[in-house]
Amino acid sequence: MKTGKMSLDELSKIKTEVEQHVDKIRQVSLTFGLSFYTAESFSTFVPNLLQCEKLFHDFCPISTMKYYRTETMSQHKPVTKRTFGMVGAWFKPDTPLRDLIGLEIKDGDEYRSAPYCKLRLLGEELERAQTSQWSNLISMAFPAEWGLTRTQELFELINTLARLIPFRSGHAGFSMECSPYAQESSQTHAWAKSMRYPGIDISLGGRKETIAAGRHAVRGVNWLTLLCAPFVDGLGGMEKIKNKLKDGCAFSAINGGVLIQAGEAPATGDTNRKDHLPAYQSVYQAVKPLVEIAIKNSPWISTGSGEEAKTERWYRRFENGQ
Repeated sequence: MKTGKMSLDELSKIKTEVEQHVDKIRQVSLTFGLSFYTAESFSTFVPNLLQCEKLFHDFCPISTMKYYRTETMSQHKPVTKRTFGMVGAWFKPDTPLRDLIGLEIKDGDEYRSAPYCKLRLLGEELERAQTSQWSNLISMAFPAEWGLTRTQELFELINTLARLIPFRSGHAGFSMECSPYAQESSQTHAWAKSMRYPGIDISLGGRKETIAAGRHAVRGVNWLTLLCAPFVDGLGGMEKIKNKLKDGCAFSAINGGVLIQAGEAPATGDTNRKDHLPAYQSVYQAVKPLVEIAIKNSPWISTGSGEEAKTERWYRRFENGQ
């Protein structure tokens, strides 16, 4: 079992292995990803939502963003100046509210490329929000190396976001972005790599994640895991959760909920080397009842065959070091 913070050289080798390129298009990218799930419509916290967008661009400047897609677009298009004012424009007082808010802004050499930097917003409004059982999503991706070289900055960013977003749950750590233009190929590859390196999450494009998390589930755990107060209470309270955590895990209150940190920095693990990430496993065990709900909710990962069984195995990859 590996102990201590992984090195950039180690991460570089893993990055080379887990990324996938087909016909010079990057179908799977390794990133540092974060996701916040909320039951609140974006229209209820617009100033904070705009602040989240600004914070993303503090890390990934507008000049580095190349493509965008909204919920009405079939594929990404090159960004324009208007792209970066869309969110504010959608929520102006004199603008009719849309029932579905969807926006992704990303970098990439080509519109089909899996990104290294990405902002994704996906949310429901009006009557659609009142009847929905899905969560709304704010997610970001950054270069994977920043997880090791800018660890504290990213930790502070997530703490700030947790105070801006009325979250139900959230997670942050290493993650793979999959191209939506090659779903089966990219998700099959990512599934296999995540099963070997369990500390690497899989970002599946937003909708599968909001369905899985819903209003009453936790989609998964990572280096950082966030739980709202009702989730904490449903799991037996803070002390019961704390008692299940391994040494090396930190536990702090934030915005009415809790933030659990599994180790000093994000890690990938490696089941081939018996590195099952015991700190991550202990967080998983603490929140397992809520992950089981996500398994029941979740659409299957697009692996082409055995999708239901493989999806369940993936959600339970921190179970008993398997």
